Amino acid sequence: MAIRPQYIDELDAMVCKTDERNLLQFNMATINWREYFRSYLSGIRRYFFKDNDDSKLQKRRALYRRLQLLHQLLKSQHLSNFNLVPDKIVLQHF
Repeated sequence: MAIRPQYIDELDAMVCKTDERNLLQFNMATINWREYFRSYLSGIRRYFFKDNDDSKLQKRRALYRRLQLLHQLLKSQHLSNFNLVPDKIVLQHF
């Protein structure tokens, strides 16, 4: 079963006619997606994978930040090497 946009629009139109509008605030534009996914993934980790140890999570976040930093450093080093290669080639021809 798929939720199609027209169904959401129909539901919104039906709720608009009733007093339930104040109870059911369903506006996709007002959802804080960052917080929603953070909560969603936390629930998946906690209840699906049965991982309730927050110290492990802190260690994984620290490792992830270090890996991100290493990735950025390697990318910048690779780009700086790439930028130097044409200069060396030009100098060798003279």
